[in-house]
Amino acid sequence: MAIPYLITLVAVASSCLPLPLLLATLPSLPLARKLTLFAADNHMVPERIRPLKIIATKWHIVYGLCLVLGLAGAAVIKQLPF
Repeated sequence: MAIPYLITLVAVASSCLPLPLLLATLPSLPLARKLTLFAADNHMVPERIRPLKIIATKWHIVYGLCLVLGLAGAAVIKQLPF
């Protein structure tokens, strides 16, 4: 689960993506943590894995929205006169 965040961090550190994008992804971390903990606790019980699809879908939506908002925020910040 850490790979998307690491990729974002490396892209921001190498100036490929703006800093607000990294900051905007932070709200998705609690859902990522919930997903990984649930998977770790229930990976051996097939009946319990079913909710992982819902949690993973929610995480993808939240992370994607965070990326969009981060890019939009960076564009707005870039237009500010300072």
